[in-house]
Amino acid sequence: MDRRPDGKQIGRAHSGLAYALLCAAYMPLHLWDFFRPDPVFAPPFAALTRVFVQILFIAAGWTLWTRQ
Repeated sequence: MDRRPDGKQIGRAHSGLAYALLCAAYMPLHLWDFFRPDPVFAPPFAALTRVFVQILFIAAGWTLWTRQ
């Protein structure tokens, strides 16, 4: 575990929460790209897969947070 400047340890749970929040912050970008007329990943299945993977990443971070 890492230590903060005041000497307290930063646990895996807090890292999981930070990761989930970061992934959630990027979700609007993925959804916007999915619904726009010319997405970066042209096949709709590829764009939908990217959104689904992002949801899995958020779930993984949230799981770490709730297992503290």
